Amino acid sequence: VAPVPSAATAGTTLYYVTQQVPGTLCESGMAVLTVTVNPIPVAEVIAVNSLCIGSETQNNGKLILTRYRNSDEVSWNIGTPYNTGTATAFAQVPANSNGTFATGLANPTTADQAYTVRIKNSFNCTIDRTPVLT
Repeated sequence: VAPVPSAATAGTTLYYVTQQVPGTLCESGMAVLTVTVNPIPVAEVIAVNSLCIGSETQNNGKLILTRYRNSDEVSWNIGTPYNTGTATAFAQVPANSNGTFATGLANPTTADQAYTVRIKNSFNCTIDRTPVLT
């Protein structure tokens, strides 16, 4: 019976496996099967609405990454789901930006505006977050 590694916890697990010829008692020598489960990113995204002065929007909304590692990269697009055709190229969060990676976003005028942010860590694992400007 083949081992079924769990992907629930990041880390490395060693499995010791053998192979048996069906219908016989012949069994191979033991081999080590190493399974590594890499962690997914833990970062979150906050949407900060654009300010209004009177009834005029200032189009200064922004997206801010929190709980990120310096090696994490982000890519984003307007709407859902993540769309490789319209998303920005992956880039690290600019240094000294306090996590801000998208600025100058307009407040939505008729309905909430969702963004899909794909976060990629140094293991090349990704997770999508969907912040909303209201």
